[in-house]
Amino acid sequence: MKIAVIGAGAAGLVCARELLRAGHEVTIFEQSATLGGVWVHTPEVESDRLGRAPTRRVFASLYDSLRTNLPRDLMAFRDYSFDSRGGGRDEWPQYPDHTQVLAYLRNFAEHFDIDRWIRFGETVVSLTPADAGGWHIVTSRSGVHNFEGVAVCNGHYSVPRVPRIAHMECFNGALLHSHNYRRPDEFRGRRVAVLGAAASGADLAREIATVAEQVYWFARVAEGHPSLASNVTVCSLPNTFAPNNSIRCADGSLVADLDAVLFCTGYEYTFPFLDPDIVRVTDNWVHPLYLDIMAIEYPSLGFIGLPFMVFPFPLFEMQARWFAQMLSGEVLLPPLTVRQRIFEEHIAGLRQRGVPQHHFHKLAEQQFRYTDYLATQCGAESVPQWFKTLAAEAAENRMQYPGSFRDIPLRSRKPESA
Repeated sequence: MKIAVIGAGAAGLVCARELLRAGHEVTIFEQSATLGGVWVHTPEVESDRLGRAPTRRVFASLYDSLRTNLPRDLMAFRDYSFDSRGGGRDEWPQYPDHTQVLAYLRNFAEHFDIDRWIRFGETVVSLTPADAGGWHIVTSRSGVHNFEGVAVCNGHYSVPRVPRIAHMECFNGALLHSHNYRRPDEFRGRRVAVLGAAASGADLAREIATVAEQVYWFARVAEGHPSLASNVTVCSLPNTFAPNNSIRCADGSLVADLDAVLFCTGYEYTFPFLDPDIVRVTDNWVHPLYLDIMAIEYPSLGFIGLPFMVFPFPLFEMQARWFAQMLSGEVLLPPLTVRQRIFEEHIAGLRQRGVPQHHFHKLAEQQFRYTDYLATQCGAESVPQWFKTLAAEAAENRMQYPGSFRDIPLRSRKPESA
């Protein structure tokens, strides 16, 4: 089949590799001038530091000091290791920085001869079903293209998600999202609020504390969570902005005289080229999808890389393999009514467990079960035990030593034969 891949980041590259392996013809549309997606760093930031402007030019969200919060053996694709046997170097640290991840992806594309299928500087403007089946794609430079299938791999770490907090417009200091953060220098000697408990919130609260007078980290963290630094105060969630550049917390306390507020509050799933009658986004939930991959009523339209709190590259790879083999008929697809029932039962289960809608794509502890299910359908091996053991040790280190876990040697290793 003739398949379009939208995006040349990690998901798009491995999807193209799996499609090519399955015998499909591939064209990759990448809006920027280089491959790598979210792993391409730029010092440039937007004039609207919250990233809410309707027209945007900056798509990268990497800060200068970023290193992965996963060991490189857990980042690698299954058959392309992150050392000298694959796309990395043995001397790289076990938690690579963003330049090393990008180098790995470039080596992956070269090794599997994916580069030649990429059309750079091609933004997909619209994606619509063709009357006779398949899809029409209109791009910014070359017009209309026709394909039998499409894999959407445009990522979800580019459009800032900024929560609505009452009276935010009254704040007179700096407001910015982590998408537009690069280094801590601008916060030297300042009083800074950092909102968000995920990896970027913890990392940036710690980094800004090295230069700031005081950092207030607004995060829902477990009791006994290790302190970040002596000048970091953990606060309950923000309730409203208040006079004197203050934030009133959910517990009633007040944090006053702030100079800046940094939102580490995640990103939006967006598909501006796609009619919402096909697939829509509601409170960051992309639906309706079968197995979080395939548009239920449009089997030739796939989405690779939507789940979060996962080991991204291996998960992208298994999703891509499932989609490629489904298009080839190697993975048998149940009828539409069955797909709809499975989807509805899955969502009902999430709601019953009290999962908020904007977390419907969060896998976390369910990711191994999900990946193994896809692997079973593809005839691939399940997640190996060494991977699970290493993942557990890395997670424990991250909880116990949040400021230094990247520099603690890991006991668990990927076997040389794996």
